[in-house]
Amino acid sequence: MIPYRIQARRRAIAALDTATAKTRLQRLVGARYAGAGSILTWHGIVDDPRDWLMQDIRCSATHLRTTIRWARDEGIDIVSLSDAIDRLRETAPGPFLVLTFDDGYRDNLTTALPICEEFDAPMTVYTAPDFIERETFYWWGALVELLKLNDSVEVPAADQRFRTQTYGEKVRALGEITHWVQADVESR
Repeated sequence: MIPYRIQARRRAIAALDTATAKTRLQRLVGARYAGAGSILTWHGIVDDPRDWLMQDIRCSATHLRTTIRWARDEGIDIVSLSDAIDRLRETAPGPFLVLTFDDGYRDNLTTALPICEEFDAPMTVYTAPDFIERETFYWWGALVELLKLNDSVEVPAADQRFRTQTYGEKVRALGEITHWVQADVESR
């Protein structure tokens, strides 16, 4: 079962896509660049997304391999971000794909890079300086570990106790606690 948060996000993206499909800007940009290329963005590539309680910012190593194989089978070039910009300027022939990874998670180096090297596919990693300098607390990773290791988790500040014995309960708790944290931060 897909968590409600992910379902809601997918519906919002679909609605936004539908709404922007009717705008003049999309028609103008589309007329110039439609079909030229795409940029795919992931945060993390992991062996099994279930290990991360199905956070929608991570996908499996199998998915990345499948995506690269599909692009190659379809005759789509996988290019660097700078090559993509050059190709758009020069209207170089053939469709292209750019692989990007946000925030510089460790698995970008340990999992994604070896896969991209295996296929000789360039990748771009955007790093978050606060993580590198250890100025940001990686609370969502700690939360996942807390939920995975316990059958019950209490969040006194939210006046909540979550039963987390099953995988589904852990995923649900992650969604609810994350939502509470985000709402709390936004209210400050």
